[in-house]
Amino acid sequence: MEKFIAIGDIHGCLEQLREVIYQLAPYSNDHKLIFLGDYIDRGPDSDGVLTYIRNLKAIHLLGNHEKSLLDFCSNISHKRMLEILRYKNISEDNFEWMKIHLKLFHETENYFFSHAGLNPKKKFVEQNYEDLLWTVYKGSLTHITNKTVVQGHIHLDPPLITDSHIVIDTNCGLGGFLTGIVLPEKILITSKTRSNPPPVRRYF
Repeated sequence: MEKFIAIGDIHGCLEQLREVIYQLAPYSNDHKLIFLGDYIDRGPDSDGVLTYIRNLKAIHLLGNHEKSLLDFCSNISHKRMLEILRYKNISEDNFEWMKIHLKLFHETENYFFSHAGLNPKKKFVEQNYEDLLWTVYKGSLTHITNKTVVQGHIHLDPPLITDSHIVIDTNCGLGGFLTGIVLPEKILITSKTRSNPPPVRRYF
């Protein structure tokens, strides 16, 4: 039986991440850990979150926030890139780790994990980067796949939990909580504390 722990959008909230990981300890020996992307921005410690997750045995998926940063920095000078990373509180070492280790999706016999799920208007084999990172859809996806689709990206509180579609972004980094789910048991784990809303600022 496939067993997973999926954790939704963290957005720089290291305190809430530690709270969720602590609560998930009873399941950690026989469940594979998978992060659904969006580790950075909004919260107070993007770099701390990256350092923490990269030291955990896990599958690390790409989120639209990481993709936007990686794309932006691919077209500027190294000096300008370092300025952006300092502004966003991300070390160059963690930035380089993101470039190499973040996956677009993870697929198994029974599950499909991606940051933003699937585009309901396209066939399964036609899905691309934009679909898997930016789609906003919370309905049934059984017309595309018989797998359970597990994602973050869409702010929902409470999370969406059905047999075919699971969405566990509960607005962490924007005043909400961080949520994880134990699968196949469908046990929800939520941070003990609520994240603080971010200061008003531009990102780049």
